[in-house]
Amino acid sequence: MADVLASVVRFQQFALEFGPFLLAAWLGLAVTTGLIAAARGRGSGLRVPADAAGSGVRRGLLYFLWHPRVEGTAPPKTGGLLLFSLAASVPALAATYLIDMRAVWLRVVVTLIYALVLGRLVATWPTPGQGGPKGPPQQREGETGGGGFSVRVVWGSFSGQMDRAIVRLVVGFGLASVLTIYVPAYVVGPWMGEGAWGGPYLAALLAMPFQLTGGAEVPLASALLVKGASLGVALSVMVAAPGAAFLVARRLYRSMSLRATVSYLVAVWLVAGSLGVAVDGLGWLMGGR
Repeated sequence: MADVLASVVRFQQFALEFGPFLLAAWLGLAVTTGLIAAARGRGSGLRVPADAAGSGVRRGLLYFLWHPRVEGTAPPKTGGLLLFSLAASVPALAATYLIDMRAVWLRVVVTLIYALVLGRLVATWPTPGQGGPKGPPQQREGETGGGGFSVRVVWGSFSGQMDRAIVRLVVGFGLASVLTIYVPAYVVGPWMGEGAWGGPYLAALLAMPFQLTGGAEVPLASALLVKGASLGVALSVMVAAPGAAFLVARRLYRSMSLRATVSYLVAVWLVAGSLGVAVDGLGWLMGGR
């Protein structure tokens, strides 16, 4: 009974620790989304697409923001930009800051390499025919008087982020709490400690099924660090868990095949684990000098 109460208390501590950072990140993204929507709505009375349209910098920014989507408008391929925005989103980086600033920069660098490798790999897979045109993408009307439209989009963005994140955060906080209370450090160390070179592969494999994205993966990675896991293990968790998100798997399955989806998930595990091993190896070399 004492362990159960301790787990509940630890869950509350995780919520109080990570909650303010995530709320601030969601609000910042919501305000940015509203400003972009208002600016686009004022542009000569054109309709505001429900999808993230455009290219270059604008498309890259919009991938990081919450925006309403319409089924059937997603691009057929999963590129490195989407993978990077999932594994290193603003809320995720804000939560990673609670570990330390070095973890933030390492996460950005590791995720960039991961996204380039996985994006290039997916781009080489052939896409079967889509079976004919599906009609023009649906659109939403946006009022040209940006003020009211901006407020509605800000609230929709903020509430949408919360709705999508709440279940994942509960799972992430729960896993981290159980790990903290029930799993002793002497169990984690031999499997995922500094000397365990297979630790990043094992951690990535265990984290992938839980669909932890948008910062929900950070409490689990933090709890592993506290229990003696290496930094490479923590980074492999923070890269692999978002990379295995249902959003990406469903997109690949719809545009390619089940075989491509399974191949992608295996590649996520291998690349994330290998990057974790590389981080541990560099840390060992630098520490040995």
